[in-house]
Amino acid sequence: MKGIIESSVYLVIMTLICVISIQFIIMNRQISKVGEVSGYIRDYIEIHATGTKDLKIDKKTEEYLQKYANENHMLFSYKYEDATSQYQYYDIQIEYSLRFPLFHLNKQHKYKRLAKVPLTS
Repeated sequence: MKGIIESSVYLVIMTLICVISIQFIIMNRQISKVGEVSGYIRDYIEIHATGTKDLKIDKKTEEYLQKYANENHMLFSYKYEDATSQYQYYDIQIEYSLRFPLFHLNKQHKYKRLAKVPLTS
């Protein structure tokens, strides 16, 4: 009888370890996805966007990136940071929710990057 109880306790402990490990893997994939999405957004801005005199990114690019971020369950925003004679620099912010259901963790995070946009004449 003692062997059965001891085996059952070990089984419960191993199950708990496996569940926690799977949750960490899921959380790590979420964080990796944020890095991937933010890199894509920054690269897309640097390749396709054009800066305007009113210190904004062109509407077509902004709408596309809003849609792309929403498809990945994130919020995209940006603000003008600085400019040189050839480029405008924007601070890109991506907000996302990091979840770990086992410990009831649901936290909002912001990921920031800097992107440069060629200035149009």
